[in-house]
Amino acid sequence: MYRGNENAKTAHWLSEHKHPCIILVYGKSLSPVIKSAQPVVVEPIDDNCVIGKDDIVFCRVQKRYRLQKVILVEKPEWYSVGNAHGYINGTIGRKAIYGRAVRILRRKKFDKKG
Repeated sequence: MYRGNENAKTAHWLSEHKHPCIILVYGKSLSPVIKSAQPVVVEPIDDNCVIGKDDIVFCRVQKRYRLQKVILVEKPEWYSVGNAHGYINGTIGRKAIYGRAVRILRRKKFDKKG
């Protein structure tokens, strides 16, 4: 499984390969749900994927690639995303969302090879 960070390279990989990957998240914006340096399994979205309030998505917002929490679904194709503390970083369209978090891993499990 591909392992990456919150960056354009990982977004491109998800778009091209259409397979889940592991993203290592840094920062405290999603705590206590996701802690800094904690790995998250992200699966790519397709046209049939329903994204709802409180989902954690890998997206591009404010020219940065990051995991964000969906705060509000404004229309079927527009989402307000932000951190776990309620701050909204912006509104994005569905095309700016590359994947959805499906599992949060323990750090020890991620560190093991194989």
